[in-house]
Amino acid sequence: MEISVRIMSHPVRRRLANRVAAQAGPAEIVYDPDPWGNPGTLRTAAHAWASMDPDATHHLLLQDDITLAPGFLDRVRMYAESHPDLPIAFFTNWASRNGAVVRYAARAGAAGAWAVPEYVPTQALLLPDSVSSEFVDYVRRNPDSGLEDDDALRLFFAAVGTPLLLAVPNLVEHLSVRSVAGNDGHGDRAASVFATDTELPPPVPSVGRASPAPAEPVVLPYFYKGRVWLYERDDDTVRGTSRMYWRKSAFEASAGVVGVDIAAVSEEYAAYLGTLSDSETLALFSLCPPRALWSAWLACYLLTAGSHLDAFEAGKPDGSLPTSRVGVRSLLVGGLAPEIPPHVVDKQSHLFFPLALAAMESGTR
Repeated sequence: MEISVRIMSHPVRRRLANRVAAQAGPAEIVYDPDPWGNPGTLRTAAHAWASMDPDATHHLLLQDDITLAPGFLDRVRMYAESHPDLPIAFFTNWASRNGAVVRYAARAGAAGAWAVPEYVPTQALLLPDSVSSEFVDYVRRNPDSGLEDDDALRLFFAAVGTPLLLAVPNLVEHLSVRSVAGNDGHGDRAASVFATDTELPPPVPSVGRASPAPAEPVVLPYFYKGRVWLYERDDDTVRGTSRMYWRKSAFEASAGVVGVDIAAVSEEYAAYLGTLSDSETLALFSLCPPRALWSAWLACYLLTAGSHLDAFEAGKPDGSLPTSRVGVRSLLVGGLAPEIPPHVVDKQSHLFFPLALAAMESGTR
């Protein structure tokens, strides 16, 4: 097995690309072929995929604004050996649906999970040679799509029926640097569960042909912009990216789908607030809109309770995950943004984290 590695970049970000190249080992940097044209990622990505070593079995494309987990390339190789025919993503945004998938899977101790319908996270993406070649041809046939690379890959995977595997935990972290492609409005896009931030052992030993099948969620609670939503798989939805959205509903109206008694959860939430001092309560409600604070409790409760967890439990190796804070920070900062900036959640963690842990304990009970 041979893996060729490229780093996509722009000439004005050469310093960033060199930094990643120093971490990644033998990797070539591929720059935007039209650097002073309209901003866009697809032309650089297509150029990078097309430049891969012709004798390689797999191709790995990295972006220039990431940092790699220790032993990154060894771990990538293990995933490729275990799943040689699949595209594999090594990053998920903490505020994305696939970020939620990785968060649940990491808490269950699974080493991988199938992606759900959404854009393809492209910060660190591995493609088998045949898939990479097909994608380059697809872009050449659709040169004026106006899409970014993550949406172009979503449509391509849907067209050819290719599922996407998510590595668990994330093996790269996205850095908070300003965008050259005009994406600053997306806000911070850190990893949902970065490998070095977890209490889990490295995932490589549990990844192999004899390991359990990747977790495959069919229903997904998702905390986004201060609300918890429920996404449900349609019958005609194939793994990965067949459509941009599943059926979506407010969680409170659909809690029964995953066996959650929303009235009982609300009572537990009220009881917790009753244990706080007036100053703590007023501080929380001054920082956070009431609906968003309730949703944060609900989202943390769903880390430990609900039938949606069954799919993730089925995808874990033998042994259970100990009580852990894995994914709690990313859930809070990703789900509360933009209602509350991430740095505010971190600064006030003495208020938010006890609430989160109490909600998880409530779910466990």
